Amino acid sequence: MITTVVFDLDGTLLDRDTSLVRFVQDQYDRLLLHDASVDREVYVRRFVELDRRGYVWKDQVYRQLIEEFALPLPWDTLLAITYPSSIIIASVSPICMQRWTA
Repeated sequence: MITTVVFDLDGTLLDRDTSLVRFVQDQYDRLLLHDASVDREVYVRRFVELDRRGYVWKDQVYRQLIEEFALPLPWDTLLAITYPSSIIIASVSPICMQRWTA
């Protein structure tokens, strides 16, 4: 039974910018490390630019990245990968973590 629903519309609970960068870095490390022609920092920076703070659908972001970097993976494979919970937890505001773990 769900007793509470939390909405974070202004980034108070979750630092979206940090979370997104960590997610993209993790995804790069797991899937694209074998492709030395794509620099990790360039890939991460470009992903963040294309994402436009979450206003662009991720399928469009991945399609553009695949085109620009000639990635060997289909966009739906990249899209299917979700945020590891440790990355999300690490990006939660310290004040909220104190309240949740107290």
